[in-house]
Amino acid sequence: MPGTKNISFLLGLLTIGYFSYAQMRDTTYIESYEKMLTTRVYFSQKYTSFALEGSQGFRELNYRPNTNLSFGIGATYRALTFNMGY
Repeated sequence: MPGTKNISFLLGLLTIGYFSYAQMRDTTYIESYEKMLTTRVYFSQKYTSFALEGSQGFRELNYRPNTNLSFGIGATYRALTFNMGY
């Protein structure tokens, strides 16, 4: 059956996730910031490009980002994250 491997793989991932969540937290070493707003400033380098090979008589098209470096700010509150970059 072709779906048996997929189901087994999914069950394996769920099992690993369940047991990894069951770890105890040492509160003397780790402090939780989940109820606080955390902010960040970041730089990011873009490595993306897209190329289309031309058939006979047509030239190749290369699409690249205008700038390779971007700057941004971001914030996270609990499970909600918002990033804005330029």
